Amino acid sequence: MSEFMEIVDQIDALIPQFAGFIDQFNTLVIQKSINVITDSCGNMSIDVPNNMPSKEADNLSKRISIIDSLIESHNITITDLFERGFNIENKLKSDNGNKISELINKKAEFNNLRNSYRHIR
Repeated sequence: MSEFMEIVDQIDALIPQFAGFIDQFNTLVIQKSINVITDSCGNMSIDVPNNMPSKEADNLSKRISIIDSLIESHNITITDLFERGFNIENKLKSDNGNKISELINKKAEFNNLRNSYRHIR
């Protein structure tokens, strides 16, 4: 049970960070009127307004790449935590059929955040 609670605590700590990174990404994309596109190989590029100076476009590209990396890293970590947590929770449910999931609502929140990510893939 303590391993399960550690997983829940980690998820509770990481989801707000994940949300913050997505918010930074989406705000930057909206404020600067840019599109972020990832090709089938996973290569990301940005489409900037024609009047944006190339130095600003380069800086934006770097910022977006860093934020995208943080989002992807958190996505992988949180997904892994959910998988481990649901495995433990299912074992606990088999011992106690009345056990209510502690992860369902957190998973729904996580999925909503992922769906809010303004990244064209």
